[in-house]
Amino acid sequence: MNATALLEAPVGRRVDDACRAEATHFLTGIVGHHLDLVRWDPTHQLQGHAIVDGHELIVIAPRDVAHEPAVFTAEDWDEIQHSPSEDRVTLLRSRRITSHRRLLDALAA
Repeated sequence: MNATALLEAPVGRRVDDACRAEATHFLTGIVGHHLDLVRWDPTHQLQGHAIVDGHELIVIAPRDVAHEPAVFTAEDWDEIQHSPSEDRVTLLRSRRITSHRRLLDALAA
């Protein structure tokens, strides 16, 4: 194996910059306009933070091509992280922001 092969992502997995770019594009599509800044967490490297209309949104960039980015309000993400493990899948599905309409509803709540 050569040095270049060691630096490439395994098949189906992307490098962090590509993951972040896709997640930023996905979030921009939901918001409906270009975002000035998505800050990427230094510890949780594929977790981004953006402010939209005064509300913090969390975007999770998937590492593989089989998944799409996930967007949540900061409050929902905090609840998900602190919930019992048996409740997380339900919360992840029910709180996920997948459209502009869902974003408006989440920000109005």
